Amino acid sequence: MALLLCISLGICLGLSAGATVDVKTTSGTMRGQTLDVLGKKVDTFIGIPYAEPPVGALRFARTKPLAKPLPDVFDATHRHGQLSCFGGDGPAGEDCLNLNIWAPHNSTGLVPVMFWIYGGGLRGGSIYNGLYDGKAFPTDGVVFVAVNYRLGPLGFLYGGPGSDAP
Repeated sequence: MALLLCISLGICLGLSAGATVDVKTTSGTMRGQTLDVLGKKVDTFIGIPYAEPPVGALRFARTKPLAKPLPDVFDATHRHGQLSCFGGDGPAGEDCLNLNIWAPHNSTGLVPVMFWIYGGGLRGGSIYNGLYDGKAFPTDGVVFVAVNYRLGPLGFLYGGPGSDAP
């Protein structure tokens, strides 16, 4: 009986995980997951960094491009680093400059893109909030991109004219 339960659980977990999909970009190959959403296939890429982590000497500086390329294949099947830049669900921290992408499976040609910047009064929020899950948009042929950004004084501190503040 225990063996049957373990096999059943393994099958269920395997079916819910989704197949992986690799997409070549100018920043390297992104490995995401293909999910079944509303009867259609959707490719998801989670936690892709778009800038150097704003920590240490970069804490109050303008965002800097990534200094080194991502690995040959970047695993974008799960969350990386901190989940939010403060005020979101889960652990928060300053290393949060990442984005999530949901796209129609195997789409070719040009498609509309919705670039989502969450609200929160510039003080709180996260792309990992369940309300900002964009996986339904690709079922209508739209690519959905959600971006995390620095909040509060770490992202909107004014240091005067000519300062390097974000």
